[in-house]
Amino acid sequence: LGWPVAYDSKHLSLRLLRSLDFPIQRLIMIASGSHPSIEELIPKALALRPDLQIVRKVSNLGCAGGWNEVVNTVPDARWWVIGSNDIAFLPGALQRLAHVTEAALAREAAGK
Repeated sequence: LGWPVAYDSKHLSLRLLRSLDFPIQRLIMIASGSHPSIEELIPKALALRPDLQIVRKVSNLGCAGGWNEVVNTVPDARWWVIGSNDIAFLPGALQRLAHVTEAALAREAAGK
């Protein structure tokens, strides 16, 4: 699961992190640009999730560029969940998403 963030004065990324109730193999935040709110956010995010990988980019990549950077960071992932800092997952949503995605991948592998 990954998301880009260039500005987060309300620290919405922390709400996103608190909403994760399912094991995440790779957790990635693309810190894009140099806004002071990102420098404040990073230690708080790492305190919540020490497994969070921070990928720093000097320039602001924009939303789509940040999404692409999530994929570029883990190009061999089986699949990705790419989000935004202003989302939060409802309880059980990630588990349902994983189940449905894995089932679809299994059907595809079986040629169905």
